[in-house]
Amino acid sequence: MQKLALSLVLSVFSTTLSAQWEKAFPDLMSGEVTQILERNSGNYAMLVPNRNRLLEFTPDGELITNEALPYDLNAWQQFSLEETPDSALAFPVNVGFCSGWANILLVDSEGGRQEVPFEQGTTFNVLPLGGESFLVHNYYDDMLQEIKVSGQVVREIPFPGGQEFLEFERLSDTTIAIGTLQHIIITDTALSVLDTLPGYRGQQVESNGSGGLISYDQDSVWLHDEAMQLQAVVASATGAAIEAVSIGFGQVAILHDNGLINIYDSILQPLSGFNIDQGIQPNDFAITPTGYLLVGRAGVAPFLKHYEFNGFSESEGYDIVLSEIEVQGPAVVSSRELSVPVGEVLVYDLPVARFTLENHGPDTVHTLFLAIRFPWVSYDIWNGCSSLEQFNKENWDNLNFAPGSTIELEWDIPEFEFNSFGIIGDPYQLCVTAELPNYSFDYNPSDNRSCATTLYVSTPEPALNNVHLKALPNPATGQVQVEWSLPVQEPVVVRLHNAIGQLVYEAPGAPKSPVFLPPQAAGWYVASLWRQGQRLAQQKVVWR
Repeated sequence: MQKLALSLVLSVFSTTLSAQWEKAFPDLMSGEVTQILERNSGNYAMLVPNRNRLLEFTPDGELITNEALPYDLNAWQQFSLEETPDSALAFPVNVGFCSGWANILLVDSEGGRQEVPFEQGTTFNVLPLGGESFLVHNYYDDMLQEIKVSGQVVREIPFPGGQEFLEFERLSDTTIAIGTLQHIIITDTALSVLDTLPGYRGQQVESNGSGGLISYDQDSVWLHDEAMQLQAVVASATGAAIEAVSIGFGQVAILHDNGLINIYDSILQPLSGFNIDQGIQPNDFAITPTGYLLVGRAGVAPFLKHYEFNGFSESEGYDIVLSEIEVQGPAVVSSRELSVPVGEVLVYDLPVARFTLENHGPDTVHTLFLAIRFPWVSYDIWNGCSSLEQFNKENWDNLNFAPGSTIELEWDIPEFEFNSFGIIGDPYQLCVTAELPNYSFDYNPSDNRSCATTLYVSTPEPALNNVHLKALPNPATGQVQVEWSLPVQEPVVVRLHNAIGQLVYEAPGAPKSPVFLPPQAAGWYVASLWRQGQRLAQQKVVWR
């Protein structure tokens, strides 16, 4: 039994929020959602470029599209995701031999796809103009072009010299704003320059819905009206850089790289702000009818989280102290082999835990959640490994948790499955966060939680004792020589799984005859020895 007194204080900001819904996509490692688009229908479309995936959600979190695209959406290129007046999504895709040229892909509301031939470079931004026309900036030639759905080039204009293009945005049916690293250019749909706003850099240019625009860089946000007159300026939060700005439903929200979101009205008068949960790395976000939807990644998986907005409040918030965690034993792991797909799932039977909480706040709590996290090691294409967490969550209703009182809760944590092979025998921490109706726990590690002392995952006993397995890398050939010894001379099977449990190689093994594993992509793998459907031994292997 392990027992440790810890303290956790949860406080809310003056914006009343809760995590209405959140989604993770562990099957899309190591991807991330790069941008989000509010569609004419009110749904939200988004791309996971490095996994060539198109997603679409309803405002209440229902996944209605999860489409693997037969195109290359290289994550390194500058991406745009737009919607045409007839409600088709438009974005660049790479096609052809070695994805050597680019087209515009149109995806209509029924999922039908149409390619607009472009074929003049692999990196460009696209902006629908209506009437089956598109404005394209071609990075390869540094040129603005208007093209038709047929691929016909209507006009082309070299981009002004000495200006580094960043993006463009439609302000009205006839006016377009082009953001550059130096300033903002206002043009019409005939690409005739109407005005230039020197000194206002356009890292991002957003229409404010009334003919004006908001632009920003990492230090400031500027609001211009329809006549392009400066109306207001907001500086970034102290010590933080501005990462993204979202406009909608009478609000302007500014996301900083320290996780702070400041909220303003439509003329940049401050309303409130809140901190997003740590561990989420957002790339973009949107103001929804009921809150704020962030997209990006958590750990090595694409991730979305919607914070529900319930109004601005002067409440002091809750102050809950998680003062004690009592754990009744280690986690017990057993293995379960799958036939389709071939591989193995590890089943974790977690310990019963008791929690003591104290209410130091001014309000009586009626509903309370506890969230348990399990940090593991998982494969990362850049570093070979990184942290990834799964969690379980339980709620208690009809409480009468009064100010100054203490309650004890017991939770028989349900078992869960995990298909990583690099964690048998590894330590982990049992980490707990209390959650209230207007406070959301963090999905990944942060300081807003309490952890028991280190626990260990027990290893299932193999059927045979005295089993020895060696994996000997040969850097010269890239192969790994696998040797083993058993108390009995019987045929075995040698398997190689990647860090997310996928079988990548399998070979029969005979006594005193080593098996040579072929070269693999850089990363963590697990070599394992099997006999009669049971794993006898395993060893981590790293290809560099």
